[in-house]
Amino acid sequence: MFIGSFTDQGERTLRRLRSELPAALRTFITEYDAGLDESTARDPRYDFRLRVVQELAAKDPDALAVQFTRYDDLSDEQRAAVEAIGKEGYVVVREGKRPVVGHGLVKPREAAKQVQEQIPFCFNTNLFAKAWKKLGVRPATGDAHPEKTDEKYCLYNELHNDYGYTPAYVAKLVRECATEAGFRTLVGTAPKDKVTGDWVGPPPAGATPPWRRGGSLELVKDVSA
Repeated sequence: MFIGSFTDQGERTLRRLRSELPAALRTFITEYDAGLDESTARDPRYDFRLRVVQELAAKDPDALAVQFTRYDDLSDEQRAAVEAIGKEGYVVVREGKRPVVGHGLVKPREAAKQVQEQIPFCFNTNLFAKAWKKLGVRPATGDAHPEKTDEKYCLYNELHNDYGYTPAYVAKLVRECATEAGFRTLVGTAPKDKVTGDWVGPPPAGATPPWRRGGSLELVKDVSA
């Protein structure tokens, strides 16, 4: 039996290589993993492997597909054309689809906006911060290892020294905060109706009563006596 571990440098290398995968593949892996039942994902017998063959497929139906043909299989005319091109020193380049860093990720403000659009309550960046702290999807600000995130939900950008959040994380917050009970459990406070702005259920301690909002009370003298 062999037991080993990765060095910090090795872990950083693995994370860098993962970040260089095509965006569509990273999204597929993230969403597939996030959709697994917890008992399956944590089972030591569970193993997920992909064999990926990457190719550029033309979207235009009139576009020509690129095929690789052995020189020996060419006709005499085709060989003559290839040899003529080679003598002139031609290099034919076809632009490929380039990887985009951070594709599909959103910043906290945009993530909070997307959550609020899908739940009946107000949801801002302050509540968003409470949520990631409760769920532990990323290290605290100033941590010595900011890259140690839950990759299903959050990825660290070393170049900009900030974090991007995945569609799977937005979906998780929507599920958790869709009800009053779930909202209170996740962010530790009462929700506010996003239409009326009123507290839903018992307000948090120290909340301003509705009759005190908007200024001081006006005292009315009873002149009926």
